[in-house]
Amino acid sequence: MMPINFKYKKLSEKELLELSNSKYTNESPKSRYSDSLYYKRNQFQQRQQNEYDTLGSVRRVTEEAKDKCEQMKKKVKKILIEEELQQGKQKLLNDKIKFMETIKARKNKDQELLQKLKQQYYERQQQMTQSVKTLRDQLSLEIKRSKENLLQSKKQDQEEIMKQRKENEQMIKQFSGTVIEKKKEQINRVKNDKEISYQTKCKFFEQKKLNWQRINQEKRREYQTEQTWILEEINELEKEEQKALSRYNSLQQSRLEKQSFLSTFMGAKKSFQQEGFSSRNSIENSPIRTIHDSGEKQKFVNA
Repeated sequence: MMPINFKYKKLSEKELLELSNSKYTNESPKSRYSDSLYYKRNQFQQRQQNEYDTLGSVRRVTEEAKDKCEQMKKKVKKILIEEELQQGKQKLLNDKIKFMETIKARKNKDQELLQKLKQQYYERQQQMTQSVKTLRDQLSLEIKRSKENLLQSKKQDQEEIMKQRKENEQMIKQFSGTVIEKKKEQINRVKNDKEISYQTKCKFFEQKKLNWQRINQEKRREYQTEQTWILEEINELEKEEQKALSRYNSLQQSRLEKQSFLSTFMGAKKSFQQEGFSSRNSIENSPIRTIHDSGEKQKFVNA
């Protein structure tokens, strides 16, 4: 199909009406035929121009529809990005709340365990103190009683010795030297027995004293062992608390990194929006090219 390119003057309605009426006033058939051909040619040119205007308006509407589609795509993309950001923020907030609740529960549990261990340590210390005090009182009472018994026995022995001495003095006066010697031997034997009994009692009380010292040392070692165990437990709890704090600090660092990433992403998004707005303005401000031939029309229709 050959391209059609008419470049005749576009007639107004008044001129067209004058042309249509002139065929009735002209007397020459040739002039009437020329006027009719000119009228038809102008009508064809008018229809062609109307078609070109229609195609131009269709093109403008199509470009506007494309711009609106691009804008809707950008808006949808922006909404999706904002939803993802909101979901990420909510997830970070939920993770933070969950971690804080876990830390708080663990801290409360550690505090309860530490308080329980302190209470056990205090009760054990009170029991040890009470038992040591009881043993000390018992030992002091026994030592005092033993001393009193020793003093009493010593006093009785001295009284018996004095009594025996008086009897010996009387016997010395009554009997001869042989009887005196036998009596001296008897007195020495009694004296030795008393001394042996006294030494035995002293050894017994020394042994009791050593036993008490040994029991006291064992109780003290047991008390120190218990105290060492409690201190180790307290150190373990403090180590667990330090680990929990380090985990919390690492999560805080991760949260800061995510916030930095979000701020960077928001800056990129803002710059992207500004670039999209400037490109849209450049498209809207570009001149609309007029279609002059059917070849370009055919290309546009095919596109």
